[in-house]
Amino acid sequence: MREQDSLGRRERRMALTRAQLIDAAVRLCLEQGYEQTTVSQIADAVGVSERTFARYFPAKETVLLALVDDLTAAVADEMTRIPPEVPALGALRDAHLAVLGRVRSGGVPGLTVGGIAQLLRVLNAAPELRASALTTRLGISAVIAARTGAPPGHRDHELVAWAWAAITAAASGDHEEHEAATPLGPELFAERLDGAYRLFTGLAAGIAQP
Repeated sequence: MREQDSLGRRERRMALTRAQLIDAAVRLCLEQGYEQTTVSQIADAVGVSERTFARYFPAKETVLLALVDDLTAAVADEMTRIPPEVPALGALRDAHLAVLGRVRSGGVPGLTVGGIAQLLRVLNAAPELRASALTTRLGISAVIAARTGAPPGHRDHELVAWAWAAITAAASGDHEEHEAATPLGPELFAERLDGAYRLFTGLAAGIAQP
């Protein structure tokens, strides 16, 4: 029992440190820019060494994309609840909207309204980081593979993953906060994601959209 309690405390401490590193990285990037932010600064902000930082994340980029990974994991779980007859691209839309809805109510561990809003601001301000985020199509491809039972990397899965990356980019990439009354948080992102999905599928079907 004592050993289990010790492991539980250690896991909670590690989860807290991970969350603190993510929060510090996002905050520093918003304050001074992605390029100007260093691993040393992120570690110092949390009060840990760079060696400790490396135990959690191999690079600055990965700490910032950790929230993207967490979102993908939540989407993968949600995909298991969507009927198999729903096409893969539609299932991705439904799963993302469901997860973003739960984020707004605090129902997704590790993801918060503020965290996603800040991450989207960082991604929009750092094109090189946004490009890296789009490579999460590999994770999305694995999500689709798990749904269909086919091996990851299948051509059809990769095509759907690329299409979803384009939809995500369209939903987030052109939002100018200084021109908008509402920051790009989970609620607005879900709305724009749904709109981009509808536009994409309409164009793919050869239907002219206004």
